[in-house]
Amino acid sequence: MQRSIRALWPLLALLLLVLSCDSEVDGPTEPPFRNENPPSDPLVIPSNASIDGASLRMYCAQGAGSRVRVYRVNSAWDNGTVTWNSLDSAYLPGAIGTFYASSESWIAVPVTAAVRDWFEDLSQNYGLVLVQDSLPYPVTEFRSREVGQNGPRLIVCYSVNGTSICDTIGVASDTYVSEDQPDGNLGGERTLMCGATTAETGGNWTLLRFNFQRGAAATTSIGDRVWNDTNQNGVQDTGESGVAGVVVQLLGCENVIIRYVTTDGSGQYLFDGLVAGDYRVRVRPPDGWQISPANQGGNDDADSDAGTDGFAECITLEDDEADMSFDFGLYTPSSPQNATIGDRVWNDSNQNGIQDSGEPSVQGATVLLLDCQSNQLAQTTTDGSGSYRFITAPGNYRLRFLLPGGWTFSPRGQGGPTDSDVDGSGWTQCIGLSAGETDLSWDAGMYQQASEQPGAVGDQVWNDANRNGIRDRGEGGVPGVVVRLLDCDGNTLQETTTDGNGDYRFNDVEPGDYRVRFVRPNGWEYSPRDQGSNNAVDSDADQNGYTACFEQRSGENDMTIDAGINQPPQSFGCTRDKSYWEKHAGHDDDPDLVGPLLPIHLGTVGGMHSVAVTTSRMAWEIFREEWSSVGKGEMQKLYAELLAAKLNFKMGADDSAIRSTVSAADQFLAQNSLSDWEHLPESERRRVQDWRQEIERYNKGDIGPGKCGSSDDDDDD
Repeated sequence: MQRSIRALWPLLALLLLVLSCDSEVDGPTEPPFRNENPPSDPLVIPSNASIDGASLRMYCAQGAGSRVRVYRVNSAWDNGTVTWNSLDSAYLPGAIGTFYASSESWIAVPVTAAVRDWFEDLSQNYGLVLVQDSLPYPVTEFRSREVGQNGPRLIVCYSVNGTSICDTIGVASDTYVSEDQPDGNLGGERTLMCGATTAETGGNWTLLRFNFQRGAAATTSIGDRVWNDTNQNGVQDTGESGVAGVVVQLLGCENVIIRYVTTDGSGQYLFDGLVAGDYRVRVRPPDGWQISPANQGGNDDADSDAGTDGFAECITLEDDEADMSFDFGLYTPSSPQNATIGDRVWNDSNQNGIQDSGEPSVQGATVLLLDCQSNQLAQTTTDGSGSYRFITAPGNYRLRFLLPGGWTFSPRGQGGPTDSDVDGSGWTQCIGLSAGETDLSWDAGMYQQASEQPGAVGDQVWNDANRNGIRDRGEGGVPGVVVRLLDCDGNTLQETTTDGNGDYRFNDVEPGDYRVRFVRPNGWEYSPRDQGSNNAVDSDADQNGYTACFEQRSGENDMTIDAGINQPPQSFGCTRDKSYWEKHAGHDDDPDLVGPLLPIHLGTVGGMHSVAVTTSRMAWEIFREEWSSVGKGEMQKLYAELLAAKLNFKMGADDSAIRSTVSAADQFLAQNSLSDWEHLPESERRRVQDWRQEIERYNKGDIGPGKCGSSDDDDDD
């Protein structure tokens, strides 16, 4: 059974499956969630993969909001024989995850560090143990695999040569051990217990183990060419040139984008390093271009393979297969409205910034097309003559050229149309292009350094408030953090501390192999590393503060070595009102405090009209009553206040004052949607208003544990 779903952002998976045909963004998302237990056979991951993230999912059948911590087990155990005495507290200190269990809900706990260590053979996979510690009782109960559905599962996302994949596996072994039955084995039970039943009874620990297997390296590939089909016959005729800068997408056969590239100066493209599986390719013509007719002539190596929607047929690729037969013809039926920009990269051997006679081209140089705000739009590489092209809509753009290792850019603006147009970092000025314009005047000269030169390593340590491992808008630097430059054997070579902006820099770094260690301050934790696809804004430190070993080339200034650290949220024990949570839902410059607390259900779990709030953006729209255009009024307000109250619960606020009200509101929302509002009797409408007002009073501190100390973030009206 194929379990891999290659997808987009880690957001609303089902919605993305509908919209992905028009998406330009690539990236992994979790597979669609199903109640049935997934297979528990070992998850085979290619040996050249890197683990991006892992999440433990368990269905809590009974829970009272007690804190449960997740630890790594440090000795072997067998599902059919393990007991409280035989386990003997055999788990590693330092919890790798924490959650608060509530009845009839799924919990999700990140366990990326443990899975990455298991996969990389840095530690033995003896599984996980769940220990309830904030309130020893009442007991928390989870569904076991023996029930047949809602059993424990693990979602693992990994990358192979730029392809992101998420797999779901069921638990291989699950049981619990009981202090009240110290020599009794409880394997095969339908319920997994955690915590104590009463104050007088002993504790219970839940044990889980998932199996992994390193497979062979992924070496499958697919690709070929996009060409200008000037006679529009769907066949690559002599003299018809390639089209550079065209976006080509690789998708699964469910039409979910896996990766995208742009064609090089010859119109060539390639997706390599793939695992065996089912794929299709889609071409995205620039504005003003159309797709040639498909499957013309009798030669599959020379025809166009896309339908009018840009999609080629679905194919199955085997291990080590290379299918270089997917070509796409494009043509402009009339005068093109797009603009073309490009020219040449050359080896400026005399370093004078002028293209002199005899100076050779530089093939394979990377060129980026960006808007004037430096957002990347397309990428290509120079062909055998050093040439590159981008076909794009009219507008304002910049170009950036990336240096190969050991090269330096020539001086800019030395005069005439044959000079170099880039600064010392490879950037051009902002360039305006009009409809139909062809501007082939943007050149870059570069030369190889005569000898190895020292460079620099650095960037920033930042406060990753939402703990997602990506430097988001509004997340500032952390000053005073100790940073060390090490060789790959762990010897300290330089040490510094971050400045007032969280920035650091090591100068005079000779060519060689290095790693960096960030020493987190007390009370801070490391964020997950290598999240997202932009290395310039992700965190590079593992959970011990070390980066991977990296190569420093001659004269290179590598300003991409970052570390995100965060302070774990402290329980409030008090309440915040709706406006506070709206402000901290990641939409403004304030840190996102809502996202780490999701998902939250509005309505009883499993109800016909219950709403699962899974993203900060969705929460922000609910708080602003902009989530839906249907049923404006009291029901929208009830959604907003109920969401704020449940966020307060998750931050430790006592819910006893409104527990029955929240339960009644959840039951109502499970049975009624926003569109039902107009048809409700007046008595039901008054009940909705009463619930909303009472929950609002709780959030504002008029009842219950009271409002948190005075804050400009809260609405005190």
